Amino acid sequence: MYMQNDIVAAATKGPHITPSRVDPVERRAELELVIAAATLAIPKATMKKLGKLSIAEAMDDDDHSYFGQIRSEPVGKSGIEFRYPMPARNTGSRDLEDTIQNVVDGATRVAQMATQLKKYVELMREAANEAIAPASGGISPMRIVAIGITPSPVEDNVLMTVDVEMLGCNLKRGIDRAAEHSVERVEKRLEKLAAMHAERSKVLAQTMVAGGTGWIDDAAVRIIDAAGLPRADILAMMEDERQVEFMFGGEEGYDLMGGVHWEDGTMRGYIENRDRNGTYRLEANQLLIPSKGLPSTIIADLVGRRLREVVDIDAIPPSALILAVEESGEWLYIDLEIGRSLIEHVVPAID
Repeated sequence: MYMQNDIVAAATKGPHITPSRVDPVERRAELELVIAAATLAIPKATMKKLGKLSIAEAMDDDDHSYFGQIRSEPVGKSGIEFRYPMPARNTGSRDLEDTIQNVVDGATRVAQMATQLKKYVELMREAANEAIAPASGGISPMRIVAIGITPSPVEDNVLMTVDVEMLGCNLKRGIDRAAEHSVERVEKRLEKLAAMHAERSKVLAQTMVAGGTGWIDDAAVRIIDAAGLPRADILAMMEDERQVEFMFGGEEGYDLMGGVHWEDGTMRGYIENRDRNGTYRLEANQLLIPSKGLPSTIIADLVGRRLREVVDIDAIPPSALILAVEESGEWLYIDLEIGRSLIEHVVPAID
């Protein structure tokens, strides 16, 4: 073993689960307030063209500025919806009066454009269908569910949105979204989503054959256990979350940062210790540790070895296989192959 991590797990207080960055109750209340106020402010004749305003639901609502949107019903015969972006990360900090007025102005503009919208729909639908074609078959076909537009005083700055139903990172179907300022960029975004869906479809097939619903890697299991968290509780939280973060270790339970997240059907782990005597970080399948001046010949020789031959960290599987090592400054970036199990095989162990 070239390096030894001498940290011994201290009596843990906690653990402390990190609250969501955005309170979902506050988030929904803010959206509903804007919708209600805008609906009252928009003339009835305009609302007749738009139909009911509502929340345009999507997966990973807190990750991207365009995911949180307010929608109308399809306008006229075009089939296109009015959309207004309301990023989740701005919840509680936006000027609601300005937001409501912007919704009113945008919705009114779309209603006035009703006869011109067909050209946007035709261009976007043709491009979207072509982009998702490789993922539109198989055991869980990807499909277009809605097309939207957010007007701008500058015509060339119109935001175009295409909602697609596809497999999420937890292998459950949900709505993902491509929102860009040109048809070409929407198409490129959808091509990336289609590639992601195709890969997840392969994982879904493997999972179904194995008789499960998803996977969890050995690092995630060890990190959950090291934190003293019941596996079943974390897995229940991950039914509806993309990630769960927590602090644990030490006298107060804040020495280590940890977490689990979904990545294409597999729940992966994250752990970081910043103690000057044992700094390390594992994120998914990459481990960061100090190089401690190891010669390049020794570093090159690490590939193909088990992690236990290099460093001993309780929360990281010693059987992990080293696939690649890169030195940068005083650090080693070690890519690992980490074993995984069906989620259903992990939970019964503590039931």
